[in-house]
Amino acid sequence: KLCPNLINLVGETLGSKILSYAGSLKNLAKLPASTIQILGAEKTLFSALKKKEKTPNFGIIVNSKIFLKTNCINKSKLSRYIANKISISARIDFFSADHSVIYGKNLKKNLIKMISQK
Repeated sequence: KLCPNLINLVGETLGSKILSYAGSLKNLAKLPASTIQILGAEKTLFSALKKKEKTPNFGIIVNSKIFLKTNCINKSKLSRYIANKISISARIDFFSADHSVIYGKNLKKNLIKMISQK
């Protein structure tokens, strides 16, 4: 697998979509979490900036199973948290020589723990 921690965190389908929007794992590892949060909503973002309207809070992350299962009131905060975890897992996958899923499992466990506390 190319990025086992990312796939373990968000799933194969969403992981591949995020990689395709970023271009490569290297590009994804370089992106800040705020950019990862709105991947897939670029057209809406630039339209909102042009019209001086409210910018989107999340893009393709809305399709994650964790995001869909939760009934959290503050979805933008959850979106930021998921984007942070995606950013960490992409950096681990790119810069680490060890391709184990230990980090991805821990990140997912922390994410589920945070959601269950809300």
